[in-house]
Amino acid sequence: MRQWTRYDFYYLVVEEIAVDVVTFEVSRWPMLDEFGRPHFLATNLPQGFEEDESIALLSVSVDALHEKKRVHFGSAIQQTIRVDDAFGAAINLQKWAEVPEVVSAQDLMTLIPSPLYDVSAEARELARITRLASIVQPLEEKDAAVAEEHSGQLDD
Repeated sequence: MRQWTRYDFYYLVVEEIAVDVVTFEVSRWPMLDEFGRPHFLATNLPQGFEEDESIALLSVSVDALHEKKRVHFGSAIQQTIRVDDAFGAAINLQKWAEVPEVVSAQDLMTLIPSPLYDVSAEARELARITRLASIVQPLEEKDAAVAEEHSGQLDD
């Protein structure tokens, strides 16, 4: 992935799949706070949503996606793109302003010079952990120390 360091890295999530177009929500790659929770900063893409400046939309022809190289992480290789699938990609910001309403294969190659890195399995796991963390109260330091001391031990 080093070859893409001159580009900004983005997080693309499949928002909608129509007959011949896939629409992605595009946001900056998430940063983690001190508790390990992901946060999406405001995007530096020119067309953020009015209500959420951290997301922009990108519509890509299905044919263009079939031509685009995808690299899979995790255990399962998913050939069919589904709603909520997540990808990492290097985006050429200078080409973003020239993006047509629906991106063709040639436009996609110049806009996203990197492969699409499929991080769907990891994104789903992170979402699950984040949801669980949001409903569980943090332990007090002394209680956390006791829990750590007894971790891995089963009660009889």
